Order: sequence, then structure tokens, then C-alpha cells
Amino acid sequence: MAATTTAQKVNQTVLELIQAGRSYSTVILPKSGTSIEISLVKVLILQAHLQGLKGNMLASCVNLGLESLGVQLLDASHSPVRSMGEALKQITQISSVFLNHRLPVMTRLGAFPQECGLSFPSSFPGNPDGASAVGLASTTMEPLF
Repeated sequence: MAATTTAQKVNQTVLELIQAGRSYSTVILPKSGTSIEISLVKVLILQAHLQGLKGNMLASCVNLGLESLGVQLLDASHSPVRSMGEALKQITQISSVFLNHRLPVMTRLGAFPQECGLSFPSSFPGNPDGASAVGLASTTMEPLF
């Protein structure tokens, strides 16, 4: 239990450093003894989600965060996304996958405290009695692991 708590504190520091523009990209999954990559976009999505933002408001907040750091989303051909509408659409897609699939798995594996006050769907595979969870996203649609 102490190792999980320590890993969660380290992960919180890593998330803060990523959000500040530092080039860290990995959080610890203490219950599996591994780590997983997390992008700036996913960190910004997580922060907006923790503030209670959803849908277009979440996407707009993430987009503003990226702009404030001078970062642009890339499309499938690795070209910068130029239109705000396309950026918001892409962020919305990323956040859906991250919050509904990736974040619950990361939380269940100990990356984040269950006490964050967020829940993932009870229909999510392996959700023990509706356990709490938190979820993250990236700039590409990627598999869970």
C-alpha cells in the first residue's frame, strides 16, 4: 500500500511537470509493476475532467491549454491541425477514449488514487462494485496498452 501511495505522489508530480511544459511522458502503474505513456493532451484532459468540465467545454479548455504552451495537435498525416473546429473534434474523440477506457484501467492499476471522486461506468469490464477511477487521453487514438 505504501508503494502505491508513493507511486501516486510521483505520478502527480509528473502530471504537474508535463502540464508545465516539461518533457516527461510516463506514469507508474504500481499494481502491475509497469509504467505507461501519457501525453500532454491526456494530462490536460484529465485536469479539465477533474474540474468537472465535459464535452465542448472540456475540449475548449484543453485547446486553450495547448495554445498557451505553443503546442498544436497533429492530424493523421502528422500535419498541424489548423482549424479550431477540427482541433475541438479531435480533442473530443481523444477525451472519450481516454476517460471511458484508458483512465479507468490506469486508476485500477494504481496510477491515481481511487478517492479522486470520479467514477467510471459500472459496465466497464473488471469494475469491482462501481469503484472510482480517473481517465486520460492522447493526440492519437491508441490501444489501451
